[in-house]
Amino acid sequence: MEYPGAPRGHGGTEALFSSGAFLYGRPHRRVLRAAGLASPRLGLLPTVTLGIAWLLGPGGLAQEVVILMNGTPVAVNLIVLSVRCQLFEGYVATLVLISTLGTILTMNLWVVIL
Repeated sequence: MEYPGAPRGHGGTEALFSSGAFLYGRPHRRVLRAAGLASPRLGLLPTVTLGIAWLLGPGGLAQEVVILMNGTPVAVNLIVLSVRCQLFEGYVATLVLISTLGTILTMNLWVVIL
């Protein structure tokens, strides 16, 4: 799907590179638990949003944006907070990594569905 005025180029590639550079060298722990926590964010939340938007939503582009925004990966700023607070650094890094990699599949699926 293309929208007039939407940016084109290599934004996804740059985002993955910057996430990778930020996550490089960090310890990764509890991979299965992180995958279990990332799954609802990538699959369940957009599905619930789709149902609510279908019942109450504005439709069109606004509805698609809301659904896609609810399917984005866990933010990298969680790593900054965990490092500064010295809490669960390896676990949070794993959560961000898993959710970012999972988004490669789920975001493309949501774009096709919408």
